[in-house]
Amino acid sequence: MPDWMSAGIAFVYGAIVGSFLNVLIWRLPRDESIIHPPSHCTACGYTLRAWDNIPLLSWLVYRGQCRKCHAKISSRYFWVELFTGLMWVAVWYRFGWSVEFFQFAAVISALIAVFAIDLEHFIIPDQLWIFIALSGFVADALGLLLHLKSFPWTDIGHLVIPFTSLSIPCPHSVIGFLAYGFAVLAVGEIGTKMFKKDAMGGGDVKLTAAIGANIGAAYGLISFFMGAFVGTLIGIPLIIWGKHGRMAEIPFGPMLAIGAVVMIFFGTDIVNWWLGYAGLR
Repeated sequence: MPDWMSAGIAFVYGAIVGSFLNVLIWRLPRDESIIHPPSHCTACGYTLRAWDNIPLLSWLVYRGQCRKCHAKISSRYFWVELFTGLMWVAVWYRFGWSVEFFQFAAVISALIAVFAIDLEHFIIPDQLWIFIALSGFVADALGLLLHLKSFPWTDIGHLVIPFTSLSIPCPHSVIGFLAYGFAVLAVGEIGTKMFKKDAMGGGDVKLTAAIGANIGAAYGLISFFMGAFVGTLIGIPLIIWGKHGRMAEIPFGPMLAIGAVVMIFFGTDIVNWWLGYAGLR
């Protein structure tokens, strides 16, 4: 199959998933069912027909309005579908048709929903971090059972028991989930004692654990500090411009999502560059 056709297929399916993400972004924070009722206009209740719900095209054709009542539809719907499609193409170019493609396409899609929801509502729905974690566990199991040599983890790892010389044979996804999650939980507890307020939300800790199940504890920690760096770059100008007070809450989920995506695509290159720079390789 030509590369352009594979990329096109990835984009189309990614845009379709992006359409579903828009449903999640609207309904999950409101504790609404993602199944019933069918997609509808939130202004007049009009149930969308198949031709009203074509990713990207329907929003453009109807100029961002409901076909029936002409209420304005947020451009977020268009951009989520477009960005998700493009990310699926990027994942395909990075991993090809492989277990990693399906794993990371699913993970990145869920992270897009996390980004949008946490940015607006300051929450990370449990359904999303659980889905991300399960993606890591399932992909790891497939990599082990099917002996997929292209998969990052081709064997069983060992989880070290803190303060002992003992270790337990354990899949790498589980090690990443536990080690990264507990490491960030510890950072949050230290920050809480220092600043006398919650430094890390429970949703953030759960999300980091889920990310660790997919990229491992080491890459996860790098993504954490990368996310913190991004948050600093965003937070300082907001404080300077008076948009936020010094202690104002800035959602960390979007930053964690950015750090995770960067490590999914460039983690190996970043680590190799650092090891070479430090003279360790």
